Amino acid sequence: MAHKELPQAVALFHELGWTNAQPKDTPSLSVGSSKQQAAAKRGLSSGEWSVTDYGPDGNPAGDLGGISPYMMQLFALRLGVSPKRVITLFRRHGHSPDYRLIAELVALNGKDYAERFIREALRYRDFDGMEADSEDEFTFSVFFLVTQHFPDLGIPAHINYAEAWALCAAKNMGVREATIRAPKNQLPQWKELLPTFAEHFDLCTQEGAQMWNAFGYAIVEAATRDLITRDTAVALAIRGLDAATRPKQRLRMVSMLCEDLHLTDNDIVAHREAIGGIVAGADPKLVDVLGLRLIGCVPAEELGAAALPMLYVTTLKGQRDVLTVIKKRTDIPADGRTVLAQRVSELAASSDKKVADIAAGLVAQWGVDVAASTSDEGKLYPWNPTPKLWELPRFVRMEPTYDALIEALTNSDYAREDSFGDAPMDLVTTESEQCVVAYAHLAFEDPEAAKRVKKVIGNHKLFALNMRTDVENFVFDGRPHHVLWRRDYYLEWVMGKVPCIVSEPSYVDLSIDFEDLLHRLEAYNQHGASILCADLMVALTRLNLDGLDISAAAKRARGYSVPVIHTFSQPTERTAGEILADYLTDPFRVPQLVKDSESGCYSGIYSSEKVETPTSLVRFPHDITQESKWCDINPAAAPRWGDAVWRRLQHSPQAKDTDQGLLARQVARSAAPLGPATAMNLIGLARPTKKGGLTLAYQAISDAWARGLLLPGVADPQYLDWYWDATKNFAGMATVALDLADMGMLAVAWPLLDAMLAQSTKSTAKTAELAQAMADLAPSVTHAIEKGAAPASAAHVSNLRRFAAMKGSNKTSVAARVAVEILPPSTTGDSARDTSEDSSEPKAVASPTVDLSAWEVSAPEFIDDSLDQFFLTHAHSGPSAVTVGLRSSTYPSLSFEADLWDFDSYPSHGFYRVECYRGEESRGYFHMWWDGDSWVLDHQPAQRWRYNSSPLPMFTSTAYILFGMMHSGSRAKNALWCMERFLINRMFCAQVVARSIHALLQEELWAPTQALKLLRAKETLPVLWPLLTESLAKAATDSQQQHPPAKWLGKVLDAIAEDSAVLKAATEAGFIPETSWNPLKIIAGQKKKTAAVTKARELVEVFGVK
Repeated sequence: MAHKELPQAVALFHELGWTNAQPKDTPSLSVGSSKQQAAAKRGLSSGEWSVTDYGPDGNPAGDLGGISPYMMQLFALRLGVSPKRVITLFRRHGHSPDYRLIAELVALNGKDYAERFIREALRYRDFDGMEADSEDEFTFSVFFLVTQHFPDLGIPAHINYAEAWALCAAKNMGVREATIRAPKNQLPQWKELLPTFAEHFDLCTQEGAQMWNAFGYAIVEAATRDLITRDTAVALAIRGLDAATRPKQRLRMVSMLCEDLHLTDNDIVAHREAIGGIVAGADPKLVDVLGLRLIGCVPAEELGAAALPMLYVTTLKGQRDVLTVIKKRTDIPADGRTVLAQRVSELAASSDKKVADIAAGLVAQWGVDVAASTSDEGKLYPWNPTPKLWELPRFVRMEPTYDALIEALTNSDYAREDSFGDAPMDLVTTESEQCVVAYAHLAFEDPEAAKRVKKVIGNHKLFALNMRTDVENFVFDGRPHHVLWRRDYYLEWVMGKVPCIVSEPSYVDLSIDFEDLLHRLEAYNQHGASILCADLMVALTRLNLDGLDISAAAKRARGYSVPVIHTFSQPTERTAGEILADYLTDPFRVPQLVKDSESGCYSGIYSSEKVETPTSLVRFPHDITQESKWCDINPAAAPRWGDAVWRRLQHSPQAKDTDQGLLARQVARSAAPLGPATAMNLIGLARPTKKGGLTLAYQAISDAWARGLLLPGVADPQYLDWYWDATKNFAGMATVALDLADMGMLAVAWPLLDAMLAQSTKSTAKTAELAQAMADLAPSVTHAIEKGAAPASAAHVSNLRRFAAMKGSNKTSVAARVAVEILPPSTTGDSARDTSEDSSEPKAVASPTVDLSAWEVSAPEFIDDSLDQFFLTHAHSGPSAVTVGLRSSTYPSLSFEADLWDFDSYPSHGFYRVECYRGEESRGYFHMWWDGDSWVLDHQPAQRWRYNSSPLPMFTSTAYILFGMMHSGSRAKNALWCMERFLINRMFCAQVVARSIHALLQEELWAPTQALKLLRAKETLPVLWPLLTESLAKAATDSQQQHPPAKWLGKVLDAIAEDSAVLKAATEAGFIPETSWNPLKIIAGQKKKTAAVTKARELVEVFGVK
């Protein structure tokens, strides 16, 4: 809710002539008298602005009364509103990236203000690569401040500033991949960068700027322009390659070294120690481009040590190449041959004839006779019994003293800053609640000590630790918020006035015991205090109702007549006891975990079903209901609600111990065994991150097992990362399973691996890893069965046996057969078929039980509009990216590109925005809005879609835009996300897909590869099948016209094979025309036998094409 003095700021804005001014005018506009400034500044310094509300006539009716939020933000900046608040407003309401202008306005407020602005700006960087496509990169403004306005401040030593400078430098040096969304005149120019180039370059080196991104390109260009020496550039590039952890990063650094800097053999010899360390990991690509050259030129006396690690390269080609290069070195001394002999002898026994022949030749040439080593019997992991469920410990209060709080709050668990300013991080744990409870007691007993705590910890710590006295500024906001956010925010106004916090946990899982809650009500009663409704709400959702005599409890509750307040002026109609009694008989219904199409949340995920507010609480803010709509119920608010509230427990490459690690530690304090989704995602946190991994997550997994919370066979891989298509995230899970076995959880790891195999119907690199892990664990499982530690059913593993029974020599089947040979025979009816049975890939047999109910859903309304206005083109902001362009006869001198910002909302808004360019320069945004007959392109704000209007249907052009942007990078990800959302909500039909795909396949810039990621047999195939059939038709036409086959054809055929059972059943049922598969025969009829032709011939048999 807006601050009560915001209207005075709005009035002053109009009075001083800002209404019709332009941003460029703001440095010279008046800001009024000191008195006027003070009132306006207060009105702008806090509160939330409603700027998107519209009246019945469609005109703006928000808190700013139609004033541009951006101009009001610049007004706040001129007034000297705190930098944190100003930047928060910029990020919350959007703005123009006028970085030079913003620096100028900051400078008008003086050096001290500039220093505070710089500190705030450096906290956040939205880009992580070569494209700064947001408008929130205020580090560009920092450059102007420290080089032009206040040079004595010095260049800030901060990684975010270094990365921003590197991107700006790369762009100014003409690096095409470097893009920044901002007017050219608002960014530093080359003549401004050059005077401090050396200092900034050194800063990037010292701060560790990522060399596979902008800084790497800047290094190459700097060497070309003689700003640094080539030797310096090579040394930095090698250091960058050593620091790279991801394949694409290493690929870029290799390209930088070999292609941009033309790495020589002399360079390799000069840096042989560093390069040797890089290739020692035996990465096949690095061995190929650097390792072989290193072996070829390293001094003879160092050859043995340099080459040995590379002999362990995992690919056969790599082993052949390394052996071949070693063979060419005739100057290997005796001690070098001794170092290599053992491994070369092992390779002489390789199953690959070429590898074995070369290695055997070396053994003979060297005259050594070293028998290939035989590995010791593999380590046997114990199959331990499942521990008993623990007795849940009580919540223990921290000592409510200044020293205890300061000591706790300086722990890294609480040193968490929120990049977006006002809103606190709502990661609530047992430890954070201990601090809040202790602070409440300290504020009540020693207010001055509590104020000192607040002064020391600042604003970035736990939100509730504050004592506010400006009661006149308190405004109750009835709109839904996060329930714990509301509690903590409101507690600020009552700290020191209440004897305790009503929602204080009783147990370490943060749940509350009924008796404890009654004691707190009594404490309020004795002190004559009123309870905050927000605090009571959290207490109710945390309340454990298991085993409680509801009738008797409700009767006791009504005896507590403590007032409950929304505001400080008037209590609610019911007392705390009455509210509690009503809630006991009419509580929240514990939600289930559902697919998002059933909850209305984000596309492609599992989340909580919508939680309806019970009648007992209907007059309170519907916070929990709103959180369920956001798919984000805080588990700390409802700790006994199971899987549905642990959606936040999710692995990501950016995860840290201070976020996901702490959350994992909290889930390991649960009262009951973890559900299938929570257990799976706790285990999933053990995968690597950019920082190496989560120590707390591993400890939490171990704790959950020891406490009887992590049960064997419960974790369900279909919920991994809460994404419907969990198989895409299986990378690394085989290693995690082996780690679990090593931690004593073989009973968890073994069924989990088989369950992950159940999610895949064909062999992939990920299934090969899983099967190999099962082969590694099979001796331990067999031993455990023989000893009676594991049940005989542990040998059943039907999914492992399914892969073992498949014909062929794919890696998954080979590893599965090894495992099956080790295991005892299965005696269940669902055991593996005999390997002689024809189960080779990619054939699939149509099952009589194929569920076609999703195909029977009526097609939604759509408008088959013209596609003449749309075409594919290279994006202005990133020439390597492909986007959808728009033709306009009204504006012939301008070019336009579709923009996906808020695109999924266009049916309700009635418009979407497009980017505008004059030449290469961005000219802001235009809008496309539907006038009932056609799309209108206009630079004015789009016509508001009336609230009483029905949402727009889908258009053929909508599908064209989304499919067309599925090329690469962030555009493809956004397009996939948006299309997936539309598909899940059943807003597209097959007819729209067919026409748009047919048009796109005529474009040289487009391929269906990215769009194939949308295919999920049950959910999307009934709409997306034309993606497959239209692609087949295009491939067949190319074949008839003697064009080379498209690179994507194999992937299309694989997708058809994978879902062939459903596609065949849908064809037989008449949902797909039989003639749609005729192109298969044309492809299969080609004389030249290729993998695609072989697949097509197999599919011809599957679909019975005549």
